[in-house]
Amino acid sequence: MARTQVALTFDDGPSYVTDCVLDVLEEVGVKATFFVIGERVADHERQLRRMAACGFQIGNHTWNHKFISKMSSDELRQTLLQTNDAICGACGVTPTIMRPPGGAWSDEALAVLGEMGLPAVFWSVDPRDWETQDARSTIEHVLSHVEDGSIVIMHDRYEPTADAVEAIVPELVSRGIELLTIEELAKERGGLQPGGRHYWF
Repeated sequence: MARTQVALTFDDGPSYVTDCVLDVLEEVGVKATFFVIGERVADHERQLRRMAACGFQIGNHTWNHKFISKMSSDELRQTLLQTNDAICGACGVTPTIMRPPGGAWSDEALAVLGEMGLPAVFWSVDPRDWETQDARSTIEHVLSHVEDGSIVIMHDRYEPTADAVEAIVPELVSRGIELLTIEELAKERGGLQPGGRHYWF
């Protein structure tokens, strides 16, 4: 029987909280994906190098979290290139996926992503940890909603999220769930489409 596979993803970092999340992932021996804000890279290059060294996937979350649906095509290209360049300069990895801030998108924006070879990765499980900033709420939501092919969104900016990850990751593994990067999860499930919208696999 095929194993249940899930992708944990983290947005809006890096931050000092990122290290706590990385500690748990490393200790348990699982993978995750981090969607990074470009303007945060310079102050957190060490965390990015650690992500890359551990084999975690690093994605583009724009330079300053502006909604891509409100950008011109040229502005969108610029923010994505600037962010990719910053990430690559910090850790040697150039992102091959992006996540639209707020989940906002437009046909024009998706066309630009297609031209740039970037799939748009959304999510299917959202504990709204940024809003509640409550570890118990995040734990309960994630554990009760994950299923095979889920993409879980959390944010490595909040201490309660790091606390939640300490409970969520070991519990998912104890259930026999395989935690993979977006790239790994997509590989056997139809792949990633540049300019496409991916909510689950």
